[in-house]
Amino acid sequence: YGLVGSEMCIRDRYSTHVKEYVSMTRRVFFMVALLFGFGSVALRAVEDTTVVATTDDDLESVVSARPLVYHVPIEGTIDGGLAEFLTRAVKKAESDSADALLLEMNTYGGRVDAADKIRTILLETPVLTITFVHNNAASAGALISMATDTIAMSPGAAIGAATPVDQAGTPGSSKVISYFRSIMGETARATGRSPVIAEAMVDSSIVVPGFEDSPRPLTLRTDQAIAAGIAQQEAKSVEEVLQLNGLGDAEVRRIEENWAENVVRFLTNPMVSGLLLTIGALGLIGELSNPGFGLPGIAGIVCLTLFFGAHYIVDLAQWTDLLIFLVGVSLIIAELFVPGGILGILGVALVITGLFMSLLGKIQYITAPDLTDAFTSVGLAFILTIIGLSLIHISEPTRPY
Repeated sequence: YGLVGSEMCIRDRYSTHVKEYVSMTRRVFFMVALLFGFGSVALRAVEDTTVVATTDDDLESVVSARPLVYHVPIEGTIDGGLAEFLTRAVKKAESDSADALLLEMNTYGGRVDAADKIRTILLETPVLTITFVHNNAASAGALISMATDTIAMSPGAAIGAATPVDQAGTPGSSKVISYFRSIMGETARATGRSPVIAEAMVDSSIVVPGFEDSPRPLTLRTDQAIAAGIAQQEAKSVEEVLQLNGLGDAEVRRIEENWAENVVRFLTNPMVSGLLLTIGALGLIGELSNPGFGLPGIAGIVCLTLFFGAHYIVDLAQWTDLLIFLVGVSLIIAELFVPGGILGILGVALVITGLFMSLLGKIQYITAPDLTDAFTSVGLAFILTIIGLSLIHISEPTRPY
């Protein structure tokens, strides 16, 4: 009877663990389903905002014989959100049969992958593209400028210095520099400019006599850029640029970032991403440690949806990154019922891998600043999550964390 009683006790405990695991698994799948649902709705909402409704101005342009020019400002850091904005602007110019798309440039650079996406759509569009470098077109800004048909520069402006560097100014790996040098050179070749001069802006080992005598990335002033054939015009204003290109009487429409693009750029900020991950982690932990489905679970799902959705829209996160993250979470949950440490360690590794992959994007474009931003987001989330759990444990020591 003792053996039978022990066996029945073991079976009861095993049955209880199985039921708890099944119950928790159902809740996880329910939260995943909501995550996909919220993500699809959010993505649809952002995509819908990229379509600009026809207005009276649009109808007037059809009747009017005046040329139509779209004016697009490019300021601040080149990032994924800006790439989405430029993509919408180019599509709008194409759909309205615009005579030209004018980019007013003032930037010190940004993400290589975002700049490459912008330069690709600029090279492929049939619309005449003009860049007006109004002060600065450094790094990624130089690549975008090279992809346009005409470059005009204001007096005292500069273009170049396109070597990928980290926040301390240290050049990136030879692999990254080699790749960026290649796309700079081919972009210049595609738009009828000197590939050697374009590559010299990236690779300090290429010295162009007459412009740069020492081994450092090439930067050209306005007069030098015109002499080298990189820029074609010097102008003091947008109006003068239009005059020089035979568009002085054009109807000029300025395209600004819409609310969805501003929100995406805000959500992909490293600090904001870290906060979203923190709230998401605390919400899921709080939900899994307590029965039912309440505010912690909803907050966690919303924050993780915003995180993955925003990074998916700017082409950083992929569905595979989300899948890796969810598999990691599942393994961590399984560790609670099958102690041993292996599942937990593997789960944590997969969670971190999924988060990093969603922050970095395509591997060939990864630069030192991208790694810094990724470490900032994940590190901030980890520290704040530990602090949050500690505070909860102090206030409620009986919680099963």
